[in-house]
Amino acid sequence: MDKHRLTVRPTPKSGESLTSFLFRTGISNGCDKMDIWRDIHTGSVHMLRSNLYYRLDYDFCLIDPKRLSRLLDITLDSIAQLSYFTVCSKFFNNPYQEYDRAMVMIQKALDKKSRKFCPSCIKQEDVYKLIWQLKEIDNCFIHNIKLESNVKLVDIPVVVADTNDLSQQKKTYHRWLFLLESDQMLTKRYGKLSMERSLALKLLFVAQNQATDYIRKDIVGFSKNLVKSLVAFVRGNSVVKKVTQSLLFEVLDYANMNIEQFSKIDVPKSYLNSILTVKEKKVSPSRACMTPWCCNSEHQRMILVNERVEPRKKGIRYPYYFVCEGCFMRYAYQPQPTNGRK
Repeated sequence: MDKHRLTVRPTPKSGESLTSFLFRTGISNGCDKMDIWRDIHTGSVHMLRSNLYYRLDYDFCLIDPKRLSRLLDITLDSIAQLSYFTVCSKFFNNPYQEYDRAMVMIQKALDKKSRKFCPSCIKQEDVYKLIWQLKEIDNCFIHNIKLESNVKLVDIPVVVADTNDLSQQKKTYHRWLFLLESDQMLTKRYGKLSMERSLALKLLFVAQNQATDYIRKDIVGFSKNLVKSLVAFVRGNSVVKKVTQSLLFEVLDYANMNIEQFSKIDVPKSYLNSILTVKEKKVSPSRACMTPWCCNSEHQRMILVNERVEPRKKGIRYPYYFVCEGCFMRYAYQPQPTNGRK
C-alpha cells in the first residue's frame, strides 16, 4: 500500500477500538483495512488474515505503533488507548516483556466468540468500542440498553452464562473504564518490587483492612493458599499466584471499595517490611531416632534436610525432613500449628 495515499487522517474517538479506527481510516482513504494492517504489521505473515483482524484490539504485538504513528500522524499514547495495552500497563512494568502473562490475563476477560455492540452508540458515533468485547459487560450504560450481538468470530458453540445483576455489572463497567481510559495507575512501585508485586502487596494490605503490619490470620475473606501464594510472590520466592484483573475486582468487592479509591491508597513501609522480614524458625523433631538398631538413640542428633525429599502421602504435606546422624534413617516432621504470622 502506498503510504502517501492516506491523506485523510481521522482522530481516534474516546473508547474506540483499533479495529474500528483502522476501518474508519480505510473508508476515509478509499482503501481496505487489511491493506493498512499489512503496512503496520509485525510478526508472522500467517497472522495477516481477515478472520484474525479482531485480535488487533488486544494483541499489541501484531502492529508497529511507531509505524502507525507516522502513517496517520497520531501519538503513541493515542494508539495505546485503542487497545487493551493500557490495561496491561497498569499491571506490568513492560507489557511487551510480560507479553505471555498479559495475553493470558486479557484473553480470559474477553468474549472472543462474537461481537457485542450498542446500536445507539454506533448510530451516534459510528465507532466500535473496546469495552463491548468484555465477557462481563452485557449492557450499554450510556443508553441503558442491552448490547446486541450478531457476528460470530469463531465457530464455537455459544454457552449462555448467568449475567450479574445490573448494579454489579454497572460497577464492573466503571472499573473497566478506569483500566481502559484513566491515566492514573493502580499503584506506585514499592522499593525494588515490580509493578505486579507491588499490586500483590497492595491487595494484601486492602484484604487485611489496611493494617499496619501483616498478620496472615487477620485476612479472613480469602483462602489460606491464595494469601500464602501472594506473600511468596511479594517476597520473590514464588510465581505460582500472580495478580490478575479478576483478583483485583474480587478484593475491591470484599473491601466495598471503588477502583479510584484503591489507586490512591498508599501502603505503609511497615507493612512491606513485615512481609519481607521472615522470622527464622527453630525447628527440631519431637524425639530421637526410633529405630532399635540405632546407636544414636540416646542423643537427639537429627540433621535437618534443606530440600524436600519425600513425596506427599495420604494428602499430608510435611514441611520438614530430618535424617538421623547415626543410622541415616529419614523422618518427616509436622510441628504443632501455632497462631500468628507465618
